[in-house]
Amino acid sequence: MKDSHPHRKSKRQQGFSLIELLIASSIGLIITLGVLAVFANSTAASRMAEAQSRMNEDAQVALNLLSLEIKMAGHNPVNAAPNGLAIRSPMSPLTLHGCSGMFYFDATSVNDDKLRCETGVPNQAHALFVSYEADTKNTMPSAGIPTDCLGNKLTIKSGTYYVAENRYFVSSSQVISAPSLYCKGNGGLGTAQPMVENIEDLQFSYGTMSTPNPVTKRIAGYLSATEVEKLAASASKVDIAIAWAQVLTVQICIVVRSETKNLVSDNTSSIYTKCDGTQDTSQTDRRLRRAFTTTVALRNRLN
Repeated sequence: MKDSHPHRKSKRQQGFSLIELLIASSIGLIITLGVLAVFANSTAASRMAEAQSRMNEDAQVALNLLSLEIKMAGHNPVNAAPNGLAIRSPMSPLTLHGCSGMFYFDATSVNDDKLRCETGVPNQAHALFVSYEADTKNTMPSAGIPTDCLGNKLTIKSGTYYVAENRYFVSSSQVISAPSLYCKGNGGLGTAQPMVENIEDLQFSYGTMSTPNPVTKRIAGYLSATEVEKLAASASKVDIAIAWAQVLTVQICIVVRSETKNLVSDNTSSIYTKCDGTQDTSQTDRRLRRAFTTTVALRNRLN
């Protein structure tokens, strides 16, 4: 039988043309790049949020720790002189002392460094000495014995009471290279240990009365540690202690940095406001940095 449609050609399956393949590949590539960009942005945002959360936590821990210690300065439940000096011998009359820089640690005189500060070192983190009568309620006791800031057992004074003498400052070590908030207590071997990492700066200013022992205790202004020292009538320990007894509040400022580098896109994004209100434009590691502040009242001076 002859084909009734002699001119009909057999149908063949036709594939995609080269142009169609190129268009499809381009669309697929655009979609893939878009997905990758969204993933990268999401990952960067997640890293940023995690770093900010960690910085906030570190700041809260450091400020709470320092605030609790400063509130305890001069705690002496049995006797307290009107000028705010603890008088129960042999407890030192110096219950709060700051340095506009670092303590001068003398290995041959461990009991003298609370009065001595390094000099001639500009733009340095501050340091603070706090002393108070310690017991099992205002410290974390070890086997029923009060402890210093590092949990080391204290030595009893005159067979009746304990005194905590804690020094706070910013430092680093070969083991922990990140700048950290350190404490050196007077219990155990008196060795300094880090408390909170990534604390890059520590600054104190002191709300001070205009004269010692006024009838109404009011803050005349905020001074640096060096300026408080100038209130002393002489360089004697008693006069220095009387000058520091004029301090009613302490303003704390810490600068916390992110643990990891390269969180921001450029050095301009690394600029932050320092404790003195100026901007730091010198950082090149592209970390996040932020200053945190709080003000603490010395409750044992306000009674």
